Amino acid sequence: MFAKDVLRVLQVSRPTLTKYVKTGIIRVHVMPNGHYDYNEEDVYKFQKLDSQEVFEDTVSLLHCYSMKLYESRRRLRKIKEAIEDDETSGTPPA
Repeated sequence: MFAKDVLRVLQVSRPTLTKYVKTGIIRVHVMPNGHYDYNEEDVYKFQKLDSQEVFEDTVSLLHCYSMKLYESRRRLRKIKEAIEDDETSGTPPA
């Protein structure tokens, strides 16, 4: 797999691709002309891993947001109940 294809698939810069090669995330085979042949399996495995991380982060954010909404609604319900209790008990407003 050529570098331009890897860059397009992963949507990363050339320095980032070089870092992935140096750290061993993506294996390469050096061809006789000195160009790199990038391991397709590593490229696509890394792409799936990256997508999985994005998905997990999105789910986590949605969960946090929904919990905040739930807590806000719970607080509002308590305030409404307190106001209704004051109205039914005949206590004049402060």
